[in-house]
Amino acid sequence: MIRNLAEKPMKKLNKRRGSTAGARGYELQGLMVKDTTASARISACLADISSWMTAHQLNLNPSKTELLIMPGDPSPAQDLAISLSNSMISPTASARNLGVTMDNQLSFSSHVTNVTRSCRFLLYNIRRIRPFLSTQATQVLVQSLVISRLDYCNSLLAGLPLNAIRPLQMIQNAAARLVFNLPKFSHTTPLLRSLHWLPVAARIRFKTLMLAYKAKNGPAPSYLKALVTPRTAPRLLRSTSTARLVPPSLREKEEEEEEEEEEEEEKEEEEKESQEEEEEVEEEEEEGEEEEDEEEEQEGEEEEKEVRDRTVTLSIYLSVRPSVRLPGTAGQFPARPEEGAGK
Repeated sequence: MIRNLAEKPMKKLNKRRGSTAGARGYELQGLMVKDTTASARISACLADISSWMTAHQLNLNPSKTELLIMPGDPSPAQDLAISLSNSMISPTASARNLGVTMDNQLSFSSHVTNVTRSCRFLLYNIRRIRPFLSTQATQVLVQSLVISRLDYCNSLLAGLPLNAIRPLQMIQNAAARLVFNLPKFSHTTPLLRSLHWLPVAARIRFKTLMLAYKAKNGPAPSYLKALVTPRTAPRLLRSTSTARLVPPSLREKEEEEEEEEEEEEEKEEEEKESQEEEEEVEEEEEEGEEEEDEEEEQEGEEEEKEVRDRTVTLSIYLSVRPSVRLPGTAGQFPARPEEGAGK
């Protein structure tokens, strides 16, 4: 989840620095540019990523940050080092990313070695409890622990020579013999056929073809669909019915990504402008309502003040009004005439 949330802002940081590198989550993955400013640009990009992660309660660990250079053509090793949090990071021959060990020559020899070592350890532990397991239980256990490791990210091994993936095929043969509890040098072809297991080379090809089919016809991620384009011939050929694809072009993909980023930026700017306009309208409405409330309060206060003034005036008038005197009363009010006195 952190990777998905951080992928877009990381790309913006790299684009701001003028780098062709792409960041996914908290790992920087990129292509090195042959210039003298590559080290400074990557260091500045890492500094921006570190500050962004610090602002979002994350931490970039310099001790787990690795630099892997993949040259596009056979050239002498570049003497390149980047700085991160007062520590220097030098290039390494291999780096681990999402469980896959990648080397600077993309031979995946270290990855094959690591997978073979872990699978042999698992087969050794399963062999110790094999006398207590049935054939079906052993098959389920081997498929869930060993074969799943052979299939993990195996599409990255497409195009490698057979001698490079031979250790993986030997692991699969040992797993088939373990399922049927056969000796070491038993023939494995009928065993793989009975288990419905494709050989390692066929599994790699099947995985690649399945991804291509899903990218063209089925539910596949958008970044894979963008790479797959059906080939259209200018005239009717025999290869038209084979449903061939156009080889993906990285340059066209970069241009499309730049166009998408520009469109996203334009949409964001439009959204910001619309939000600002809405905020201005809301502020104007709030100011108008506040003015109306103030006017109503002032009117109410004036009315209350008028009422208070009238009340005070009336009370003063009643208290200050002189009494009517008659001659000979000595300041007293005349007595009330008796009834019938005037008759």
